[in-house]
Amino acid sequence: MSESTKQSLAVFEPLKAELAILKEKNAKLAFDYQTAKGEADARSHVWRLRRTKSKISEVHKTAKAEALAHCQAVDGEKNWCLAAVEEMVVVHMKPINLKAKRIADAKEAAAEKLQQEKEAEEAARVKEIEEREFQIMLKEERLEKEEVQRQAKIRNDERAASEKLAKIAQANEVIRKDEERKQQAKADKLVADREKFEVEKRAEADAVQRAKDAREAEAARARHQDEKLERKRLTEIRAGEQEERDRLAKVKADEDAAEKAEAERVADEEHRGKIEQKMHEVLFGIITYHVDSTEKKAHKIAAHIVTAIKENSVPHVQILY
Repeated sequence: MSESTKQSLAVFEPLKAELAILKEKNAKLAFDYQTAKGEADARSHVWRLRRTKSKISEVHKTAKAEALAHCQAVDGEKNWCLAAVEEMVVVHMKPINLKAKRIADAKEAAAEKLQQEKEAEEAARVKEIEEREFQIMLKEERLEKEEVQRQAKIRNDERAASEKLAKIAQANEVIRKDEERKQQAKADKLVADREKFEVEKRAEADAVQRAKDAREAEAARARHQDEKLERKRLTEIRAGEQEERDRLAKVKADEDAAEKAEAERVADEEHRGKIEQKMHEVLFGIITYHVDSTEKKAHKIAAHIVTAIKENSVPHVQILY
């Protein structure tokens, strides 16, 4: 390695000394990654470590601009420094990532348990409704059976009364005319009683129907209320789960965007360096072939030409990266 290259690389010595201190301090640090404060402190320390990368890149950029011929050696030093920082970052990010995975697994298990509990509650609710409806059906069947028996009894009583009246009419035909008024009065009273009985029977049947309708309406209202409460509870659960998924997705998207931006910036600088190095080599060959000059002078002229083109100081000439 030439003396000039060693001098160019000397700018990294203070950084190496600073990194040595950081590594010693980093080795002594210990965070409680399982608590919110411990995780926040660890992330803050990682952020400060990553800021060192920016300082390294600035020093690398300055050294490369001042001594482009030694860019490969400078890149090697930079990569070593970045690897040292990344090694320290990995130490702290690994437990943080493990904690995030445990939290995600726990939430998934909780969601599955909640689903099982919901299904069990729904099955119990359906069973209770079916039991109530079965009891209502039994009661309605019992009332219908009693009504049939009552109607049969009424018909038997009416038949017996009719037969008795016929016998009385036959036995008392002689005095029928004398008793006609009395019999007519009795007949009128019997009709009135029968009409009263029919009215009472219809009123009782209406009461039975109203009670049945009221029971069915109450059962329907209870089912509707239960379903409404269940839908509200499920909506609140789904909203909480969606909010947590959105928060985790945003955190991951932010981290991915930061890593992508850093990778693109490093790739762009390396690509530009390679293109400019190729230009320098071509110009150096042209200069040494056509101009009588020393190798050092030819390198210097080539470097000036590349810099002038890069800074748009040469009209109608551009570097296509």
